[in-house]
Amino acid sequence: MLPLIAFGLANVFELEPLLAVGLMALAASPGGTMASLLSHLFHGDVALNITLTAVNSVTAVVTRPSRWRSHRPCSTAPRCR
Repeated sequence: MLPLIAFGLANVFELEPLLAVGLMALAASPGGTMASLLSHLFHGDVALNITLTAVNSVTAVVTRPSRWRSHRPCSTAPRCR
């Protein structure tokens, strides 16, 4: 959805091709990059934003495998045998 919005904004504001490509690249990138840009533009705490994004990424890597194990079909789960 965000890349479509960026494309629309680039067309509405008639951005130069280089700026339009940069806007599309930011819109298509993962949330951390866009959040850092918005934090910078609105004078937020960019270091805190980057730290929270890093913590969120590490937490996702650690917690995702456990969620996959809990959603296996019963035919492959050890407790069903």
